[in-house]
Amino acid sequence: MIEVSPNDKRIVSHVCETGNDRSIQSNNIQSLYVDEMGVVWVGTAKHGVSYYADNIFKFDAEWLGDITAMVQDANGNEWYGTSENGVIQKLVATNEIRHFTRSKDGLNSDYISSIAVSGNRVWVASPRGGINYIENGKVYVIEANPRASRTVPLVSKVCNIRMVPLAT
Repeated sequence: MIEVSPNDKRIVSHVCETGNDRSIQSNNIQSLYVDEMGVVWVGTAKHGVSYYADNIFKFDAEWLGDITAMVQDANGNEWYGTSENGVIQKLVATNEIRHFTRSKDGLNSDYISSIAVSGNRVWVASPRGGINYIENGKVYVIEANPRASRTVPLVSKVCNIRMVPLAT
């Protein structure tokens, strides 16, 4: 991961260094997310999520599997899409982990390519299964078509949210 700081005119390369807990956990980065506090979330293959910020002296990793997408909802809860295990929600108030899958909850697919938040809904997309949303712990099917070519613009217009990232 390359960190560019235009104000300081500084460029820093972050790479995995085995045995160094101050290094990124994996060079196989699948997704990045920057939260309201400026903390960078780094989703990796086989090494979960690392968090990085100027005031954190090391990458702090959480083992959640292959992370393909990440987002934070209005309550600060963390949502992770995975490459084979559906959606993981981490409730920040209690540290409780909720797991949404195809077999248990009715997700269209356990391979998640992108996640977006709109109000109380967490929108989930998969190239293998279209679009779902999760609201109040329940999974709803919007589109089972993997291409979702007509559904994404419709949902985007009706919900008044930018959903281009979901159309993957």
